[in-house]
Amino acid sequence: MNCLLQPVVNALWLASCRRSFEKFRQNSLRLRRTQEEHLHELLKKNTNTLFGKNGSFSSIQSVDSYRSQVPLSRYEDYSPYLSEIGKGKKGILTEEEVLLFEPTSGSSSDSKLIPYTHSLKREFHHAINPWVYSLHKQFPELKGGSSYWSLSPSMHKESTSGVVKIGFDSDSEYLGLCGKIAHGIVSSVPSSVARIQCIDEFRLTTLAYLLADKNLRLISVWSPTFLTVLIDYFMRHREKVLSRMSGIGLYGINKRVLEIDRLLSETSDLPLFQLIWPHLKVISCWTDGASKEYALDLHKFFPNVHMQGKGLVATEAITSIPFLPDKSPALAINSHFFEFKEMDSDKTWLADELKVGASYNLVVTTAGGLYRYISDDIVRISGYYNQIPLMDFMGKDNGVSDLTGEKLNPIQVGNVMALIRDKFSIMPSFSLLAPLKSSGSPPRYCLFLEGVELSATCISKLLLTLDSELSDNYHYQYSRRTGQLAAPCFFQIDSASGQAHESYQNRMISLGVKAGDVKPSVLSSEEGWEKCFHGHMLASEGEEDLLCHEN
Repeated sequence: MNCLLQPVVNALWLASCRRSFEKFRQNSLRLRRTQEEHLHELLKKNTNTLFGKNGSFSSIQSVDSYRSQVPLSRYEDYSPYLSEIGKGKKGILTEEEVLLFEPTSGSSSDSKLIPYTHSLKREFHHAINPWVYSLHKQFPELKGGSSYWSLSPSMHKESTSGVVKIGFDSDSEYLGLCGKIAHGIVSSVPSSVARIQCIDEFRLTTLAYLLADKNLRLISVWSPTFLTVLIDYFMRHREKVLSRMSGIGLYGINKRVLEIDRLLSETSDLPLFQLIWPHLKVISCWTDGASKEYALDLHKFFPNVHMQGKGLVATEAITSIPFLPDKSPALAINSHFFEFKEMDSDKTWLADELKVGASYNLVVTTAGGLYRYISDDIVRISGYYNQIPLMDFMGKDNGVSDLTGEKLNPIQVGNVMALIRDKFSIMPSFSLLAPLKSSGSPPRYCLFLEGVELSATCISKLLLTLDSELSDNYHYQYSRRTGQLAAPCFFQIDSASGQAHESYQNRMISLGVKAGDVKPSVLSSEEGWEKCFHGHMLASEGEEDLLCHEN
């Protein structure tokens, strides 16, 4: 694209975002009123829907009466309503027409289908626009070049559910009309690439366009491993990628291919990808929860590029946005109505009632027809911007692995892995705890690690520590002591292959998750990972039950 046009297009997009930015700042001083007004508007619009009549919306006069009359909900509670919407019936969850069902990602179970309305899309825009504007205020250089917003290959096997379409045509739908138009003009990678369903072909084509763009300023992806896998793919298939670049037909592409080929062969004190993209200023990706370690790994490729952590964005709702430099993301108060559920009870608090340092399970009410919906996104409050709480994403509360009643969750396993890294002074490039079953013996958990070389003695000590720390979970300890679970084992992933992230991503894609949405996790409830990774199982010194020595 003509580099002279890029600043103009970006400037027009920012101008369209400014109003949302100013409204967000103004409402940061009237949090309770903003939230109450938003809830009142949603209930008034949907009083005569099937859900509204069942929930007696017409009699709700306040936030407190809403919370007392409408129970907390989960996805399963919406099944009969979604079935009716799929048949084409109107006025079920919202008076507004359902445009489509958007599949969720990040789950190994069957995909959930979230109803999308025009108003729900606007709720997303009310958060994305202030973020985009504040990002460009912090980094004005971004306006002068192109950007890459993660495009995931289409994974939808069905195009409709009854009479309702499934899935957006492009991830750029989340950006709003102006953002979508701007994206189509200044994006390094054409939106048509998202229609490539073969993941290998998708990576090859994405890399060809990205590498062709020397004026790239911003990369926005969801998971840091999405970009790490692309980089690894390029380094392992250089000639193949360069050959594809030559065939994309862009002006000056042959000169660019020769330039990159030269950079690959030369020795320089500067990082390779700084030379390839000299104007790259910001990479936006997940940096919280299980993504934290992988974001640090990604930063090693781009030491001079600012890594901005994304806010909490899910298919169902957008919860927080990075608004202030070097601060935790801020609650997206102009988007939905929010409640914060205590971890050990169903008691909820409003956004202006939260304690700094406390953790909560997010509950959302949206214009898409989700009412008091438990997201199972755990956030910890780190401070405030005026009246708006700032928060860090800690992990999912529902990513539980439960073979025999042990109920392991990602947050607990993440804490245990952090302790193991410190105690044994190891920095694995990839780690995953997952079930391993074999006929004729109890199931066990296997720790998969890449990027470490351990002796048999060290493995025994590591597994002893792992078993002991997991046993702080009463249910895990009970399953171990009753023999329902065997002692954990260890799988050494071949570091020479350097493909653990790619193998993990490929399997999650096969389970129905979009490539750009694959979330790193320290825990999986899925079996069969030993078939996905290159490496071998290593036994500790002795196969005796590790916990029996504690008595």
